[in-house]
Amino acid sequence: FESAPIGTFLASAPGWIIDANPAAVTLLGRPRERLIGRSLIELTHPGDVEKSRQLREDLVAGRIDSYRVEKRYLAEDGREIWAQLDSRLLVVGDDEEIQILAQVQDISERRRQRAELELLAINDPLTGLLNRRGLYQTLERECARVERHEAHAALLIIDLDRFKLINDTYGHQAGDDVLIKVAALLRSRLRADDVAARHGGDEFAAILVE
Repeated sequence: FESAPIGTFLASAPGWIIDANPAAVTLLGRPRERLIGRSLIELTHPGDVEKSRQLREDLVAGRIDSYRVEKRYLAEDGREIWAQLDSRLLVVGDDEEIQILAQVQDISERRRQRAELELLAINDPLTGLLNRRGLYQTLERECARVERHEAHAALLIIDLDRFKLINDTYGHQAGDDVLIKVAALLRSRLRADDVAARHGGDEFAAILVE
């Protein structure tokens, strides 16, 4: 418990902290004496409280044997910490007292990398606009909105004439510069709710909301 590299809590069935190891102290930036006796819910980000409370109740009631969840904690200085929580029940001592073993790993960096990958998956790296995949995802949501609310929207497909001539005459770097400038021009002409995308090659698209 003391030397485990993963933040580990022992808590009572209602969720009061009985003990916390040094890794947990480091993770949450809270001294051990200010963790013991507090509720695990108190350390949880308000947006994740209800989900955390329901999972603990299911665990103590025997509806589940264990659970793993990604959730946010609050450090003592107010920082938001994304962590992976693994919880299971322990039956302790001759009186078979039920306790909760909670192991917490900081996954803030993992989530940041995941968000970057998700952004790369739907964005065109040259222009910064949505790529074809991002366009189709947005278009699907917009079509659902139009249908649900009997609203309106328009889809524009914009093709650059004689773009191949620019590449052949001045080189691909010049062609890339043109695409970047067109993307900036398109973005500047759209409203905040509209969406611009590079559909591929020399083809752009815009979704005009309402």
